[in-house]
Amino acid sequence: MAVNSTSSTAHCHDTARHINEKLGRPVPTSAGVLHVLSVDITSYHFPLRASTRGSSYLSFKLTIPVAARDSLFMWLLHTETYTLHYFSSPEAAPPYAILSHCWDHNEITFADMRRPELIELKRGWRKIRGACEVAQQQHGLDWLWDDTCCIDKSNSVELSEAINSMFDLYRSAQLCLAYLGDVPGGEEAAAEGSFFRRSRWFRRGWTLQELIASDASIVFLSSDWVQIGTTEEEGLAKVVEEITGIDYQLLMTPLEEYRIVEVRARSIAERMSWAAGRETTRPEDRAYSLMGIFDVNMPIIYGEGGEKAFHRLQLEIIRRSSDLSIFAWGRRIGSPMSLDDVEAKGFEIVSSSTRHGLLAGSPDHFQAAKDIVTIASVAHLTNSLGIPPVRKPHFYETNHGIRIQLPVRPFLLDDSGILFESAIPWEIASIYIEL
Repeated sequence: MAVNSTSSTAHCHDTARHINEKLGRPVPTSAGVLHVLSVDITSYHFPLRASTRGSSYLSFKLTIPVAARDSLFMWLLHTETYTLHYFSSPEAAPPYAILSHCWDHNEITFADMRRPELIELKRGWRKIRGACEVAQQQHGLDWLWDDTCCIDKSNSVELSEAINSMFDLYRSAQLCLAYLGDVPGGEEAAAEGSFFRRSRWFRRGWTLQELIASDASIVFLSSDWVQIGTTEEEGLAKVVEEITGIDYQLLMTPLEEYRIVEVRARSIAERMSWAAGRETTRPEDRAYSLMGIFDVNMPIIYGEGGEKAFHRLQLEIIRRSSDLSIFAWGRRIGSPMSLDDVEAKGFEIVSSSTRHGLLAGSPDHFQAAKDIVTIASVAHLTNSLGIPPVRKPHFYETNHGIRIQLPVRPFLLDDSGILFESAIPWEIASIYIEL
């Protein structure tokens, strides 16, 4: 709630002081704005009065949480008592592990944790208990974070904040436990056709950021909670690279070198390729699960559809990055061909009528972009095209799509149109323009 009228500033500041005194919180420094936070399990009511324009008064009745929450709060599960505790931020929390897994039926929810007499009846309880035992007994960690029971998904504000900050939750963890419920213990993970290679965990959208976000080691666990190995082991890290396409050296980057710095140094196209072929239950989550990897935030709008969510994600990336490899999607032309051949072989023709123009419609369009590397200068590219050197192009969104100036030259001409070639600073650069 915000009261912006100048005449109400003093009254609103007094109201804010009154609330914060009751909650034991400091008085906000910006007078005139009263922040009403999400309601907790236990709450109480008291009347408020604020002045509006003129001398009239309005009465409000607000539900104020007993334990008020700051921005980027988190809940952690105690690994011995199985109780949830609130912390104001990952930085304020004690050392904790995170549980990375594929959701199944009857998972334990935040609401279930208020009914301890029922949670043991749900199938998901065995997973929670197993993770707590491994974290506490094998790694000495008293706290665990799990996305099934540590987020109140009935609260849209909390859910949106959790999704936008989830990457930071993973980064701050001391340990990531990757539970592969479809992998039996005792098998050779590196073997061709192993259950490990075929695990659902490697195909899910949300597990991608869990794999690369944490600066700590990832411990893979079988269905019976036997350790398969860790990403600190070169042999297993190379197997994970074969499965996911993520450079094994990136997975093995030690804590002191900050893996996230290495991750975000990779081209946009390469990072997008990691998400190709992955699945999420809700189509929008394919985009939302990538926000932390590209260091962007955006509103969570379930119901907008996967394409719209991914389009918004790319626009947010463009606003923060000048990496043109975001346009390096689609299949590649290995040798000259006619435009008819281009279409016949499934290559995409970019035109003004294309729904998203130069932007991709899905992470799947970056399937072949694993080896795209952003380069600092376009000089050698323009030289190879036989055109004068140009500055690195800048680009931005308009109401007609992406506006960008690029040097182009005719590449192929036949009865169906002209194929133009353009110099863009990534490894392979071609833009197809339909006449």
